[in-house]
Amino acid sequence: MGQMVNVIQSVFNRGELSPRIIGRLDLDAYYNALKSSTNFIPFPQGAITKRNGTYYVADVKDSADQTILIPFRFSTVQNYIIEAGDLYFRFYRNRGQVESAPSTPYELTTPWPESVLNELKFVQSYDRLYVFHKDYQTRVITRTGDTAWTIANLSFTDGPFLPTNATAITLTPSAATGAITVTASSSLFVAGDVGRQIRMKVGASNWGYATITAFTSATVVSATVVNTLTTTGATTSWNLSYFGGTLGWPSVGTIYEQRFIMANTASYPATLFASETGAFSDSVSMSPTNASGTVVDSNGFVYTIGDDQVNAIEWLSSGRILMIGTSGAEHSMTGGTASSYAPVTPSNVTIKRETKIGSRSGVRAHRVGNAILYASKSGLKVRELNYDFGIDSYISRDITIFNDHITQSGIVDCDFQDEPDPTLWCVREDGKLIGFSYEREQQVEGWHKHTIGGVDSAVKRVACIPKPDGSGDDLWMIVSRTIGGNTVQSIEYMTDYYSPEIYGKASSFFVDSGLTYDGRFDATLTPAATTGTGIVFTAGSSVFTAGMVGDQIRAGAGRAIITGYSSGTSVTATITVAFASTSAVASGDWSIATKDIVGLTRLNGETVSVCADGYYAGDKVVSGGGFTLDDYASIVHAGFGYSSELKTLPVELKSLGTIAGRTRRTHEVNIYLTNTIGLRLGNEGNSVIEVVPFGGGTENLNEGPSLYNGILTREPPLDYDKEGVLNLSHIWPTNITVNYIAQKLTING
Repeated sequence: MGQMVNVIQSVFNRGELSPRIIGRLDLDAYYNALKSSTNFIPFPQGAITKRNGTYYVADVKDSADQTILIPFRFSTVQNYIIEAGDLYFRFYRNRGQVESAPSTPYELTTPWPESVLNELKFVQSYDRLYVFHKDYQTRVITRTGDTAWTIANLSFTDGPFLPTNATAITLTPSAATGAITVTASSSLFVAGDVGRQIRMKVGASNWGYATITAFTSATVVSATVVNTLTTTGATTSWNLSYFGGTLGWPSVGTIYEQRFIMANTASYPATLFASETGAFSDSVSMSPTNASGTVVDSNGFVYTIGDDQVNAIEWLSSGRILMIGTSGAEHSMTGGTASSYAPVTPSNVTIKRETKIGSRSGVRAHRVGNAILYASKSGLKVRELNYDFGIDSYISRDITIFNDHITQSGIVDCDFQDEPDPTLWCVREDGKLIGFSYEREQQVEGWHKHTIGGVDSAVKRVACIPKPDGSGDDLWMIVSRTIGGNTVQSIEYMTDYYSPEIYGKASSFFVDSGLTYDGRFDATLTPAATTGTGIVFTAGSSVFTAGMVGDQIRAGAGRAIITGYSSGTSVTATITVAFASTSAVASGDWSIATKDIVGLTRLNGETVSVCADGYYAGDKVVSGGGFTLDDYASIVHAGFGYSSELKTLPVELKSLGTIAGRTRRTHEVNIYLTNTIGLRLGNEGNSVIEVVPFGGGTENLNEGPSLYNGILTREPPLDYDKEGVLNLSHIWPTNITVNYIAQKLTING
């Protein structure tokens, strides 16, 4: 006789576990995780829901070129996504593209070709974005309006300078001010020195400096004096600057303790350059001393990290202390001791190696609370750098240890979404999108993977900015697909979590690269009668068009077919279902329902999945820029369909010890569902039975079909096996949310 047992899983927020974890009954995570999860997102509270679709905004300028996304967060209500492509920036705000004229994207010319875009790094300060690359002078991009962006070289004044000359080589300026020549006593200069600074102290005078403007020979250059040299004469007291020419420019930066901190030039990859305090905007003062040569606390400084090997600095993260990620280790920078948190000054800098992991070049690190999440140098792991008070040291914890398969092929880009639920979104080299649900205080750490709808779809880049209303963050992405036989890259954002209580059931958006027809208007509507033909309907503002003839007016249960167009505020119609009264219908309480969906020219020849007023309206082939519905609908979402699937882990019971190797059979499944339409249930071999079909809808505007809420009980015709894995899948453009899965099993042996 077999043993009857009941098993329930009510938490899914540990996400998809590695195959290497199968059988680890000692891990609490095992009982809160899944064998696989595709296009599902776990809630921190425990339930799991189908991810929402992506809304199409625009194609990138040239789909054949490399393109990246840069987030620009100015305030809670003024935020931009920057499309950075070959020698240009384009801008997006309020979930749309910024235009200089109708159908003309606003564009800013930039110096970076597509070949270097993946190497760009950036830091923002208010309305300025500083962009770094080792081969290009640092640029500052300034915003003064949606279509008012400027780009300029970031000028560095008075440094940073290499150590003072310790050789017998002298420099002689031809004059103390203005345009001068500088003559070296032996070969010193190269053609690439144009743009570098020279700092000199002639005799007992104060330090001054000039900028090299032209190269004449190895011993002679032209220059322009910036800080007067006071006098002339040969001097051995001189420095050349670190930046410019063949030495390169900083490739990463941040702002820390009111200093502009930069690092990693081509010639000095492990060196940090700190500005004077508060001395940065469109220029940065790097002065190492005052004019007399005295070092004060506010001066800039240069610091090279000493380590057992030269590790290029890949990221800087500002917090209470400055954390530094290099290609081979992680360091902290403080003033004095780490515990004192004293300000950093030229004479009070302490840099310590905290961990020795290393970071992947080109992948941003993200500070989340007190922790920093970053990709390891291989890109195959994600680490959490955090201070452990128990051991009085920093640790770099592998947060993919139980999910090592999820990052296969390596991470190439990532960004952090703070709200509605904290999630690190990552792009793998193979174009897969993966997410890490992360709420450290609540021990929520769950990885999940996602496939984006469309042929040959691949996610290229991601970025997060606050939503237009400030209620959370939008995840933006560049997605590549084959459309009409051509590779097309488009910019899209993931839509909001499905919330019928707030937005209505018809607002469900579960298609990718989708667009929406919304027949609701911001105007009142007044019918001249409640029944009859040739009835005049008057709108409170201009909303009607001639193309609406044949469409349906809906208000409550009332229905009318438009038969004539008079003006933007007046049409005639035949009422097919009586209206409640001749009183004005409030804005938002009525709509124009249509059968003819247009505006999809870019998808001609493609098959799209359609959700109409909350129903799955079938798949349609786009022809002539649109398609025809079988019935009228007020809100229609159309785009590439995608399916969602989850598989439970093999059933194990702590109370019985292990039941590995023993056959079991599921007799009954109880699934608690929320706001669900459609579900398929089967075993791991996909012997699928549909257990929640589509229901019939209602006649009321925007109510859509009934949503399933509660416990669904089924007795699936499953055979005995040795795992008891269940497969839940969903293929329609509607929602599914699973709160728990309970099984009644017979265990043999």
